[in-house]
Amino acid sequence: MTSPIDLAGFAAKFAGDDDPWRTFTARDEAVKRAAILHAIGHRPVGRVLELASGNGSNSAAIARMALRLDATEGTREGST
Repeated sequence: MTSPIDLAGFAAKFAGDDDPWRTFTARDEAVKRAAILHAIGHRPVGRVLELASGNGSNSAAIARMALRLDATEGTREGST
């Protein structure tokens, strides 16, 4: 079971590791990324707003399907 963290805790996680949740390599993250892309569909969409973009592990895939992607993160450390 995981417990929620605040922005300071999130920043601390990223300060020690660029990918603390293994978003580029973990199978569950790949499944989540596939679900996001499935939800977008097979044709490009106009605009996408990605909240909590973290280290950008989903951003590159989403950007290929969007005419415009605005990705934002709550901490400087998370948006490497």
